[in-house]
Amino acid sequence: MGTMKTGRRKAVDRRFAVAAAAFLRFAFPLVFTAFAGPTRADFLRGDANFDSRVNVSDAVVQIQALFHDGSLPCQDAADANDDGKVSLEDALKLLQYLFIEGKLPSPGTLLAGADPTCDELGCEAEPDSTPVVVLSEVLYHPLSLETGEFIEIHNRSAEPVSLAGYRFTRGIEFAFPDDAFLPPFAYGLVLRDPSNPRFRQLTGPKFGPFQGSLANGGERITLANNWCSSETVNYADLPPWPIGADIVGSSLERIDELTAAEDVHAWRSSLALQGTPGAANSTAGIHPRPMVLDAAVEPASPTSRDTVKTTVLLDEPADSLRKVVLRWEAAALRITSASVEMTLSESGPAWSVYAAQLPPQPSQSLVRMNFQVERTDGRSVVLPHPADPGSFTSYFVYDSEVPAKLPILWLFPKRRTGLHGPVRTVSGAAVLEPGAPAPLVFDGADLRTSRQGLKLKFIKGQDYRGDRTVNITPEAGGGGTGTAAPHMEQMGFFWFRELGALAPRADWFRVVDYGNSGRHSQRLVIQEINQRFLEMNGLSPDGDLYKYVYQGNEKHTNLETGMKSLNDLLAKLGNARVRSETVRNELDLENVGLYSLVSVLIANWDGFHNNLYLYNDLTPGARWKVIPWDLDQVFEINCQGMPVTRPLTGEGCNARSDRRPLADPYHREPDLHQAYLQALRDAIAPDGPFNPQAVKASLDEVEKLLLDDVEAAEAYLGTALTGRRSQIRGAYAGMRSYVDFRVKYLKSVLGM
Repeated sequence: MGTMKTGRRKAVDRRFAVAAAAFLRFAFPLVFTAFAGPTRADFLRGDANFDSRVNVSDAVVQIQALFHDGSLPCQDAADANDDGKVSLEDALKLLQYLFIEGKLPSPGTLLAGADPTCDELGCEAEPDSTPVVVLSEVLYHPLSLETGEFIEIHNRSAEPVSLAGYRFTRGIEFAFPDDAFLPPFAYGLVLRDPSNPRFRQLTGPKFGPFQGSLANGGERITLANNWCSSETVNYADLPPWPIGADIVGSSLERIDELTAAEDVHAWRSSLALQGTPGAANSTAGIHPRPMVLDAAVEPASPTSRDTVKTTVLLDEPADSLRKVVLRWEAAALRITSASVEMTLSESGPAWSVYAAQLPPQPSQSLVRMNFQVERTDGRSVVLPHPADPGSFTSYFVYDSEVPAKLPILWLFPKRRTGLHGPVRTVSGAAVLEPGAPAPLVFDGADLRTSRQGLKLKFIKGQDYRGDRTVNITPEAGGGGTGTAAPHMEQMGFFWFRELGALAPRADWFRVVDYGNSGRHSQRLVIQEINQRFLEMNGLSPDGDLYKYVYQGNEKHTNLETGMKSLNDLLAKLGNARVRSETVRNELDLENVGLYSLVSVLIANWDGFHNNLYLYNDLTPGARWKVIPWDLDQVFEINCQGMPVTRPLTGEGCNARSDRRPLADPYHREPDLHQAYLQALRDAIAPDGPFNPQAVKASLDEVEKLLLDDVEAAEAYLGTALTGRRSQIRGAYAGMRSYVDFRVKYLKSVLGM
């Protein structure tokens, strides 16, 4: 580039270059430092006039700037020797390159790039302040400990970049070794656990381990280079930040490295599960603008007679957009779909509003839509981003025609959607509370089968009753108590809560299941024990939460720290020398005692050794708590005589020899065991909360509610639900018999 082809011309020019170099070197030892602007990613080293070519004219421009007008369009380009300043040395370096030999520092003269050197020079022409090494991808909320957190960095230049002096100063702690480097255009991974098998097959640079962890709720991450330049992003787990990176095992990917990392427009949720570590991002090339600022439907809760107006507000003026197409689909037993071009309503310097009319849809349909925006530059964007849960605007059509005594829960199973974007499956739900003016819509909520029925996980920020996840039991029951199981489970949780114990909520719903031909059923919905449950009960979500299962314990929070806190507790409780001290100093005595009390009253025989949650908030002086779970085998008539010593000995009613983690050591303390026995006497006394009349009154109330709802369902469906009526009556008759026999037995052994 700029090299002469003939020998004669080359010799003449070389002499000129040498003479000019000598003259300039000794006559004008000047340095140009008038301008220090932002860098950019597409300059050529030596291209002082910024015309995308490197030749003698650039040396002339450098000299003119030094001695005449003082301006350069790109100082980074004019800094031919890359010493952090523009001087006559740069003109000499350029002339030497053109007419003698050698090469210019990165990015060189063949391929445009960014300045890998930390200095204060920049470019005035269409500046780009993005450093050479950028934050490219963040996996901050993996699905499991095995997935592994990581931060990916990218070298945007055509030359290797030394990482000496680079360090993370916010979010995590990690300093790169002095001999670390990133090859040209390479992606490097900074790993929390470099030994993680997931990353073994990746051939690119890997660094770590880093100290600390990436916050699931969002935080600032800063990558600094010798403290003179940095990349920083303050990500969040709620819109407008991509929520798919928080709750579905995706990562946060940089779609545009020329948009500042701090700008939410630069990031999207990965289209690949668990992200694309060490490789180009799955979302690379998506245009950063526009994004949806707001979307609305009118009326907000339409009936089957209403035409619905949809409006979307975009953060881009109309003169940058060619058209906006709304694609919609209505989901019920089947999915129907169509599209319509939207009409421009308003536009401002940085925004525009588009609107469209959707035709009426049948009652109990869930309508979802998204937008395809075609820009005037020929690129298109699908909004909202398809990788995010709930990546559409939705509404529920309802004519208030379903009579029910229970809350109504419509379930829309996972089905392939025909909306813009990649092929994917989407599920959702709608809920109508008794007396509420309109259903609540939870489109995009994750509905999946579980071991005991269904699990419905709501999108973060769209909680239902404050819950993120609920469990939906089968109407027909299951487990050891068959069709009576959900009725027993609901009453079990009811009495734990009624007597003041820490326990999840369990409520009956009328369920309309579009995964089962729109069938109506009555199903128990149980609050999940998770971090949200802890928050709702005034407990720290940052504590350790374990599910104690006799086949093998499970940890549900703080996976990275393993089972240590529980193992330490169990070891001390199993050591006779320190057991008593551990019980009194490390167990929440009121909570553990109350758990034993209620479990013995309702014959929760399985709950002393299996399927119970243990929790500690990890603060100094914190005490372990127990939380009940899996109560589908309580109020059993064959357990009416379960001994009051069950928490201590494990004897009686499906006796097991398995160790009872908290109950056994707790009840070995004579004073605590005696206090528990007295609490049993108080509970079943004539004026106590668990006297037969009080318990049977609660049973009668729930039974009537369910039977009244069955009657309403029969009127709506036009069919008799004889089997369901029989199931309800049988379950509550059995529990009433249990209460009479159980209280009688307890009085006899307690000397009442």
